[in-house]
Amino acid sequence: AADEVINQVLNNAGGDGGIIGLDKNGTPVMIFNTPGMYRGYKTEQSEYTVLIYK
Repeated sequence: AADEVINQVLNNAGGDGGIIGLDKNGTPVMIFNTPGMYRGYKTEQSEYTVLIYK
């Protein structure tokens, strides 16, 4: 769903941006149509994860 919104709906509207969400299993999902987007997450089993570029 996030991929469809960003890569179809938003692109077709001439926009850019991104979504940070969770899938049905609680896994972070980070979809964006720009060269980079500041984002991060932490799970119970991992250290903090911080990302900028694709």
